Amino acid sequence: MAVLLAAGLLVPAIAAAQSLCDLIPASKVKTLLDLNTALLAVPDTEWGNGCDYSIPHASEPTVEADASDDSGMDSLELSNHDSSLNDDDRRISGIGELAIYTDDNHAQDPANPSVYVTRQSLIFRTDEKIVDFVILSSGKSPTEAEVISLGKFAASEPLDSLKDPPN
Repeated sequence: MAVLLAAGLLVPAIAAAQSLCDLIPASKVKTLLDLNTALLAVPDTEWGNGCDYSIPHASEPTVEADASDDSGMDSLELSNHDSSLNDDDRRISGIGELAIYTDDNHAQDPANPSVYVTRQSLIFRTDEKIVDFVILSSGKSPTEAEVISLGKFAASEPLDSLKDPPN
């Protein structure tokens, strides 16, 4: 399907996105985070319209992305986080209405609590959505600038096209 623009150009019409995997392709995440290996993208609707980006190598980072409506617990948690930042947290300007970056280089791996990893997160509010990226790395981690570039790219996408799945 294509849409005709006033200038006479044809561009593809974007259907409603079902998850962040549709809006943010794995290849874009790989490029923005400067990863060496191709990512696999799997939709994850446990906490909204998310996407789990993973690499089949344990030494490479994994990226979990979630998007949900700016209401309920997600909205409350972001507001509470904003009012009680710790030493690992930093407000970021230029991404949505509110953005917080966190870098914890001594976090427990949720899959293996005896292993410590670097946990980076970027959570932001925009287009009546809350988007959260969590990056876990046991080896080389993306830089803060790379994580922020991923957030800026995500914020530029039509996040309002995502509809929360039914509970």
